[in-house]
Amino acid sequence: MEVHESNPFQAMGYVDLYNLASGDRVILREYMMIKKGGKYRLYEDALYEDGQEMPLVYVESKVSKYGIKVTIQLEAGESREIDYQFFKTKI
Repeated sequence: MEVHESNPFQAMGYVDLYNLASGDRVILREYMMIKKGGKYRLYEDALYEDGQEMPLVYVESKVSKYGIKVTIQLEAGESREIDYQFFKTKI
């Protein structure tokens, strides 16, 4: 998920890791851009391994003027479908 704007906005959402299985490892990364024409900088990352007892991950609300990006990277295991849902609101 990636959002670019020229006006302040807020973004938040969910990532569903239900399909992870034993031996799978993914990294969920959140990036922010804090100036016009700038580069994304890592804000936070989290490692998830194997099946998840509580598979729904909430990506906390963030406010930005220039950009927010969320990625998920497979580190080990099989490629699996990862469902997600994000919301963007103007502020």
